[in-house]
Amino acid sequence: MVINFLYDYFLSLNRNAFRLARSVSEKFAKKDIHDFRLEIKKLNALALLLNFVLEENIYSASRFESLYKNAGILRNFSLLKSRLKRCNSFSEKIRQEFKKKKSLAKKEFIKHFSDLKKFFERKRYIFRIELSDGKAKEKLDEYLQIMNEELKNFSLKAGQQNFKYHDLRKKLKEYYYNYQVITDALLISQNPALLNSIENLNETLGKWHNKVMLLKRIRRMEIHCGQKNLERLKKAKNRYKLSIVAGLREFDK
Repeated sequence: MVINFLYDYFLSLNRNAFRLARSVSEKFAKKDIHDFRLEIKKLNALALLLNFVLEENIYSASRFESLYKNAGILRNFSLLKSRLKRCNSFSEKIRQEFKKKKSLAKKEFIKHFSDLKKFFERKRYIFRIELSDGKAKEKLDEYLQIMNEELKNFSLKAGQQNFKYHDLRKKLKEYYYNYQVITDALLISQNPALLNSIENLNETLGKWHNKVMLLKRIRRMEIHCGQKNLERLKKAKNRYKLSIVAGLREFDK
């Protein structure tokens, strides 16, 4: 059954996320942090899809939320450290501050993983609602239609002053992961051009978001990295915004 395919994949993502969280808590390797965060993004997207199909708001990745947040803090400080070293602004004072904040994030991660481990060690199950294949396929088709319409709407609004780039980033990730799940569940061919367009746009949005995050952290921590370096970051951020607008035009054709 189609709905069982989605349930089984949801369980698989939960197991993978737990396994990766364990790896992060043991070594805090960059690759493990990246892979863990990626798995949670897939899990969040699938939870939204399941809730849409079942017309119930019962699935989420909330038990991983604190772990995801602290893994994000560690990732962000790693990016910021690389940027500051490039502009010769990684002073001993900043190094100590980074060390303190990263240590706190690691302690928080380990604490929340300990709580998560207790949950996974208990007998667990996923609440399943029976749904006919006909109804499930109907809802998945509806989801794809909404996805296409929303992509066109984003395209029409691209470049406007109040355009919400963060909302676009979240939606595109959801669509990218769920489109692949839906085509697998329905045993239909994927559209390589559509996937490629979304993937490229997601990559550009990721680069834009990194620049936004770096600028925000630099301001918040009152780090002095030179006006020229700040201008380079701002220009790069704006270049990515232009690329995002151009990429969105693909969905308006």
